[in-house]
Amino acid sequence: MREKVKKEDLTLQGWNNTTTVKPTSFMMVSKFMDVSVGVKRKRRFLFNPLSPVQLAYLHALNPNS
Repeated sequence: MREKVKKEDLTLQGWNNTTTVKPTSFMMVSKFMDVSVGVKRKRRFLFNPLSPVQLAYLHALNPNS
């Protein structure tokens, strides 16, 4: 995550709504604590859409690579 943040010159929301270029894994986990996943007919879904902050952290994690 830090490599991508540095490579793409990104900033992420850190503590107390400040920006950071050195996010920690604890910061990332804390941003996803309110995500609720449901299962219906063997399919998973989110109860609420992800926030812009959560989407930014997902982008920094680069899960598709």
